[in-house]
Amino acid sequence: MKTIKFAFLIFLSISCSSPKKKESVVKKAQTQGKQAKQEQPVDSIKQVKSDSLVLSSVDTLSIQYEVSNFEDPSFNDFTINTKKRIIDLAKDSVFLKIHTSISKKIDSAIVSHFDSRNQQILSYTSGSLFSQNSEDFAFTVFDTENSQIALVVFNENLNEYYEVYRNLKVINDLKKTECGRYLRQTLDNIVASEIAYQGVQLTNQPLTYTRDPKIKIANLNDDSDLLPEYGCISDERLIGQEFNSLCFATSTAYNNWQCLLFDPADKLLRLYYRQAFAD
Repeated sequence: MKTIKFAFLIFLSISCSSPKKKESVVKKAQTQGKQAKQEQPVDSIKQVKSDSLVLSSVDTLSIQYEVSNFEDPSFNDFTINTKKRIIDLAKDSVFLKIHTSISKKIDSAIVSHFDSRNQQILSYTSGSLFSQNSEDFAFTVFDTENSQIALVVFNENLNEYYEVYRNLKVINDLKKTECGRYLRQTLDNIVASEIAYQGVQLTNQPLTYTRDPKIKIANLNDDSDLLPEYGCISDERLIGQEFNSLCFATSTAYNNWQCLLFDPADKLLRLYYRQAFAD
């Protein structure tokens, strides 16, 4: 595995604990009268000093940000069938039923935020992603206006929502490795494809989608589903470090995940870990 070119400076004193999977944690979300906004540019994310993993800044002129497959015309032939199946599921009220069920479990301020943007929550998690001891959130949602799946994160310290790829940029560091060189699908497309794949089951039993975790904010070394010794990582020096990752399940049949870390220096997410099992 090749070592990525930019230097990592890691504060060893950091210790971001893994999120607790309790509804009470979700219930304590932002209810102090603040009105969160989702469409703020990524530049509004302030660097957290030593509360999270700190990476050395890179030349922004040389950065190649990931573009969602749904926004890239060259992927139209690859996404058209997924889009159609997602629309069919929406017409059958599959996403609305999932959203209604989840809405009973989480804070009303979160529900109001997504309802006001015509977005339906399909899965969620919470934990410390942007800074130590913060209660950040991550969501998979169905955007009814654009008829597509979107990935959204909430920064508790800034009381802001961001859509991954659109206004929280992503760099794919795995492209510099042998195991990620040909990784072309963006995470929102992968998640949407897996939902489409389950179309028949979800049409008959929509709430089966909520049974297993689809998103995690977790430490790569402490979560039983994440197995770095079998996965592909952009830099082996990251193994064993104490920081949390934002991870999305990428298969319904296998224990497959892709994980991103927040880079506070460049105010973006880095795709750095892939776990893929197959027969």
